[in-house]
Amino acid sequence: MQIRIIKPGMLSTLQDGGRYGFLSQAVPISGCMDGLSARLANLAVGNEDNAAVIEFTYANAEFIAETDILIAYTGDGAGLSLALGDIPAERPVFIPAGTLVKLNNSSLGSRTYLSIAGGWDVPEVLGSRSTYLTAAIGGLQGRQLKAGDILNSIDRLTPIAENMLDSLKDDGPNYTNWSLARQLLLPADRKTIRVVPANEAGWFEEKSITDFLTTPYTLSLRSNRMGYQLPHHNRRLMVNNVSV
Repeated sequence: MQIRIIKPGMLSTLQDGGRYGFLSQAVPISGCMDGLSARLANLAVGNEDNAAVIEFTYANAEFIAETDILIAYTGDGAGLSLALGDIPAERPVFIPAGTLVKLNNSSLGSRTYLSIAGGWDVPEVLGSRSTYLTAAIGGLQGRQLKAGDILNSIDRLTPIAENMLDSLKDDGPNYTNWSLARQLLLPADRKTIRVVPANEAGWFEEKSITDFLTTPYTLSLRSNRMGYQLPHHNRRLMVNNVSV
């Protein structure tokens, strides 16, 4: 199975469950930002949980099916659509060769995960297919996707994926009448950010900690997949009377 990227969107990379065991060599875990959605996308097409998926950030992306494909998508960053209408999420979808698929804006989140039966075929690097952009390893040549990229699935389907493909294959797009209940698996307090004091908490003045926990912040445009920067416009934290 094969697709060709027409528009890559803001940031689209290949990710899986992550690259563990190399933090001491300064190699981060990487992996999907939303592990639940990625696993469910794989489950929907009969893949192993850790199979590689495409992680799209927001929308404004497009790809074309170069061959018949069996895919699924989850996450709140975008909705997928064809010329004939929207593609439902969280279920296997058969798309015939030559079909253009678009990712449309959603106000609910930022990440969307696209799985394909068999998983995306990119090399493992240090035990993971995840893209680590800073070191240019993993994924597709260690970089984000760009227009014209060709992506193939691993030519090895699970029996579940083979059965779904046989039952859904048609002259046009087709999908099951069932879906995975992702909303039931999301935590009720998913909009709450927890703060856990570490050993360095004692470095800060008491007022700085109080300000950090009680005053508003704005997410900086300098944030990335490794960390979110939260600049405070009114106050600065104090470490041993030094402003940071």
